[in-house]
Amino acid sequence: MPMQKLSLVQALKVKGEIVTVTGDGINDVPALQCADIGIAMGERGTRSAREVASIVLLQDIVNPIKMIQIS
Repeated sequence: MPMQKLSLVQALKVKGEIVTVTGDGINDVPALQCADIGIAMGERGTRSAREVASIVLLQDIVNPIKMIQIS
């Protein structure tokens, strides 16, 4: 599964997409590193995920975010 996440991030970036990945475990590290923006969970996230992320959430509460495409 970690390689599938990484492959998806890479494929989207090749298409010119800006990619954000949210993760909490060591299995998420490759995708977090490859993404333009990596977001790690601060409370339950592993140290390795927090270390490679661009952003670390202080609380592990994630509300749905509406994504807007700007053209």
